[in-house]
Amino acid sequence: MIALLALGLLTLIVLILASKWYVKATPQDIIWTLKWVALVLVMIFVAWLALSGRLFAAAAALPVVMVWLTRLFTGYRYAKMFKNMMGGQQQRTPQTSSTMTRAEALKILGLQDGAGEEEIKASHRRLIAHLHPDVGGSDYLAQQINLAKDVLLG
Repeated sequence: MIALLALGLLTLIVLILASKWYVKATPQDIIWTLKWVALVLVMIFVAWLALSGRLFAAAAALPVVMVWLTRLFTGYRYAKMFKNMMGGQQQRTPQTSSTMTRAEALKILGLQDGAGEEEIKASHRRLIAHLHPDVGGSDYLAQQINLAKDVLLG
């Protein structure tokens, strides 16, 4: 009885703290946290499968967890890399195509001068896949990547 009461009190405290965090959190923070919570729950499930003697099911689920974990960290790595390439000025006002130079566009896409159309498109596709707002990136980053592609392709 006391253990159940303590568990209920602990749940209430966690819910209050989570609601205070939720009010102040950005959408990217919420997405990041939900991904981690889902990953932890899947890992607990895989561990439970392994400990209950269902080793084949646990071994089959492990690659899914690894792919998910890789994708989670890859998005973060690309966002951090892009922020460093932009000199840490991620929250600048958006530029228009007339103010972005070819050199800036090449730097944003991580390309060398003389890059071909296919290289530009491949770099754009790779970056936008990890920095699009739908996958936890920001509108500004996606806009800059798209603008860089437009500047380079004319």
